[in-house]
Amino acid sequence: MYIVKWRNHPAFRNAFDRFFNESEENENHNCYRPATNIIDNDEAIELDLSVPGLSKKDFQIDVDKDVLSIKYENGKEDSTNYTHREFGNHSFCRSFSLPETVDVEKIKANYKNGILSVTLPKKEEEKKVKKQIEIS
Repeated sequence: MYIVKWRNHPAFRNAFDRFFNESEENENHNCYRPATNIIDNDEAIELDLSVPGLSKKDFQIDVDKDVLSIKYENGKEDSTNYTHREFGNHSFCRSFSLPETVDVEKIKANYKNGILSVTLPKKEEEKKVKKQIEIS
């Protein structure tokens, strides 16, 4: 399986999608999905998640059967009486199918300035080797 490029345009979700996904989101109370950038280069696949206001100890990152899961559980109750609220601290879980080319043993993660970066190095035999051939 491969990581698939996906464009998040929530303003363009159609009524059909909203109808069928709304009940599932309400049941799970887990409809927040942090914005994610995926970069695929010769050496690795890089995932960057925009998750400001958290710390690195808040995340749980697991690999199980070629699926990378990134989780954050918000166990705090907020009793503040907001007049208006547009941002919050929502729990989430993002899962990504990993291609066979990823070396699972060498996955690394870093959290800095609100961006969680996960580097998925490619196996040596899968890296593209650039070589110039001399003509004799």
